[in-house]
Parts: sequence; C-alpha cells; structure tokens
Amino acid sequence: MKKNLWIFAAAAMMLAACSNDDTIAQYEGDAINFRTIVEGLTRASSTSDVTTENISSFNVTAFRHGETTDPYINDAAYTKSSGTFTCTTKYYWPSSGTLDFYAYSVNSAVASQVAKQAYNSFTFTPATAANSTYADLVFATKQDIGKSGTYTNTNSLTASYGADGVPLNFRHTASKIAIQVKNTSSTMKFSVDGWKVGYLDGEGTFILSESSTAGTGTLAFSDWSANTTKSADTQYSSTFDATAIAAEASATPLSGEFILVPQRITAATAYANSGTPAANDKVNGAFIAVKLKIMNNDTNSTVIVDDGTEGHGTVWAIWPIGDDGSATFNWEPGKRYTYTVDLAGGGYYEQNKDTDADLDKLLDSAEIKFVEVTVDTWADQTAIDVPAIVPAP
Repeated sequence: MKKNLWIFAAAAMMLAACSNDDTIAQYEGDAINFRTIVEGLTRASSTSDVTTENISSFNVTAFRHGETTDPYINDAAYTKSSGTFTCTTKYYWPSSGTLDFYAYSVNSAVASQVAKQAYNSFTFTPATAANSTYADLVFATKQDIGKSGTYTNTNSLTASYGADGVPLNFRHTASKIAIQVKNTSSTMKFSVDGWKVGYLDGEGTFILSESSTAGTGTLAFSDWSANTTKSADTQYSSTFDATAIAAEASATPLSGEFILVPQRITAATAYANSGTPAANDKVNGAFIAVKLKIMNNDTNSTVIVDDGTEGHGTVWAIWPIGDDGSATFNWEPGKRYTYTVDLAGGGYYEQNKDTDADLDKLLDSAEIKFVEVTVDTWADQTAIDVPAIVPAP
C-alpha cells in the first residue's frame, strides 16, 4: 500500500512539473466559426441563386495575415447548423496574430460549371444548352481578423469574432441577364415562345484582386479575364409555351435568367460578309433575341411575320446590345441587367435575308395603305340581237 501511494505521489510531482514546461501545452481557445450574408439579396430572383436564406455550405481557406502560402485552413467545408457555420474538423484561433479568410460557395446542382484554380481563382463556363440551370459562384473574404476583435452585428450589438463567429459577406462573382418585353403598338400583337442572348465569351477566369479585398461592395470588373473567342454560336436560351403579348401591353418578364461571364459587350452592326454561306448568315456582335410571330390586332389575328410554314411558327428577331461605338459597355460582376425590348420596334432577322451585310428589319414600319382609289366607268358592250325566249305554256 505504501508503495502504491509513493507511485501516485511521484506521478503527481511529474504532472506538476509538466504543467510548467513550455514545450507541452494544450490551447483551449474557441473554434473558428462563421455567420454569413449574401450581398444583393434583392437581386436574387431565381432558384439557382445563392442567397442568405438558402446558402447551406461553403469552403474556407485561411492564411496568417499577409501570407499566401502554407494555409492555416486549407479548403475546409463549413456547413450550417442553427444559424452558425462549423466544420467537422475543428480549427482554432491562433494564440497570436490574425488571419485572412477566403471563402466560396456554388449552388451544388451545377457546380461542374465552376473549376477551382486556387483559393481565390476560378474558371467559369456557363452551360449553353437551352433552359440550363446556371451556376452562381459567390465569394467572400475577411482580412486581418483575430479572435479578440469585435464588430457590430445585425442587431447593432457588439460581437466578438472568437465568441460569436466571423461574419462573411458573400458577393456574386458573375453577371445576371434577364429580359422583359412590351408592345407600344395599338395595331399589332405578338406571340412569344423563347428568348436568348448571343455573340459572347463563353468562358472566363475570376481572380480576386487587391481592389476587391474589402469584403463588401461589388467585385472589380478587372477581376475577370474572359477568353477572346466571341462567337455568334455562343448563345444562352430559354424556351417556353407561347406567351401572348397584346396590343399596347406593358412590360412582361420572360421566363429564364442567365448567370454569365462578366465581359465587354460590343453590339452587332451587320451580318458577316465573307466566308462560307453559313457564316454569312451570322451577325458580327452581341445581340438579344426574341422568338416571335407578329400579327395584326384584328379579329382574324392575321399573321404579318412568321417562319413561313403552314402553321405560322415563330422566328428569331434580334436587337443589338452593348457598346454602340460611342461608349464602352460592360457586364459587371454582381449586377443584374434587365433588358426591356419593345416588340413594336420590329427588330432584325437573326439570319441574313439579303445578299448585302446590312441587318434586315422584320418590319419596315410600312403600314399597308391604298391611295388614288378609282372605279372604272361601265364599259360599253356592242349590242347583240338575242331572240327572247318565251316559256311554253
């Protein structure tokens, strides 16, 4: 018994000695966790958008402040639980110094459209198939953050990064394109069953720049580098059941919104006038198009413009969009562009209808009119003797 007590006493002395040994220590700080918002929530009108309400997970990389190698956290997945985002593997605040955080999230159904290159770099290739669901890549950064630092939370109260979590403001990295149509004519009406936008860069690379490290506000346009192969064949389209646009109809949103690569948009001015016949049919710049047929606003709904088939199908009508030569126009990151098209303006045939390169209008604003209406006088007919026929009694 005395021997056992001696062993216990010796063990206690060893533990006491270890407690003062600087080479053995266990950090008992708070685990790093996050709280999120997604900037531009009011612009999130599509089920494909990442929003504050539906974001459920994101990935985080962290470095000691000012460093970009040897990550403190390396692409760790954080998931939502009771309003806070935590990681299965616990990461704790360093005992000294601060951290720079980089986080991203993509709506999981279409994550294949986004390829991660580095902690702050991604390649984006939106799907070109009709009626696709589009990836929404959102990105957040928070710089020079320490456990003991404080901030004002959404309830206007002072909160601590260590105790309450790090707030991350995610920003949409791409551009969203939508359309609505109206009809200012009282004499025409339309049937619409699709729309698209074309002659674009189909791929781009996002790299966070120093000008975008504030963590709030839209990302810089210069954070994107698009490829240089703009093509009339790079198109994004939405088709749907025929929608009637009545005479003098106010703006009507059309189904489908596209999340696309931020880029400079240069408007179409003509058809291609060299190359193969197929190439000659394509326009030379950016356009938005509506698939429609045009009818008189009469009881018979007489068709004015269609695809020429017996069933009077719809035809693509285009409107040039973007830089008109006098100013540069860009699709900026994190912004939604809603184009309002007045169908009564006519638009142009998507494909070349003539031998020259000029865009051909669907409507030449030429109403059918009649002038100098005359009625011929009765023409004299030489008399012919015709015996009268008397019916038999």
